[in-house]
Amino acid sequence: MRTQVENTLFRVHRYFLERDSAYFKEFFQNTVVGYAGKSDQTAITFADVSCREFECLLQFLYHGASANPYESVLDQVLLLSTASTLGFAAARAHAIAALDASSPRLDAVERVFLAEKYSIPTWLRPAYVELCARSTPLEDTEAEVLGLQTTARLARAREAVLEEKVEEWRRAVERMGKGEAVNPADMQTHEARLVERVVDRVFPMARC
Repeated sequence: MRTQVENTLFRVHRYFLERDSAYFKEFFQNTVVGYAGKSDQTAITFADVSCREFECLLQFLYHGASANPYESVLDQVLLLSTASTLGFAAARAHAIAALDASSPRLDAVERVFLAEKYSIPTWLRPAYVELCARSTPLEDTEAEVLGLQTTARLARAREAVLEEKVEEWRRAVERMGKGEAVNPADMQTHEARLVERVVDRVFPMARC
């Protein structure tokens, strides 16, 4: 069958599309489809998919997950985008796993952006925790990527973390003033749990 993406025509075996995609299963079950895709003139078009994205999808469909061990992070993001849009569950799962294991690892801002855009809830909480625990505030470019709402919530969470850390340190100083021992390792553990509590409070939907 023929598909058109941007200005490029692709010939694709219908079997792969119908077998692996919820989108195409529904599409081909539609009795109105008729001869769609059987010629260049009736090629199935995709307005929301780029040529490069579709190529990444075809690479996976025809050659499998181990076809190219040197695929870039960008290739996996493009595969994630197309697989999510067109309902290719196996390709989507592969892209998520590959991005999760990428080296160097995606930074926290990238993970939040992709998780929110492509509905990957398991990435959100760890990334929020990382952003709230780091010593440096969000850069302007990072805020642009995350968007206003997420940036505002992260700012609230970071402020709450700082306030609670100050209170923890105050109590530690009081204990030391009374001659009690304060274990630095215990303090670090308490601070890590503190950050997680704040994130769960500010981002309750991210908790899995």
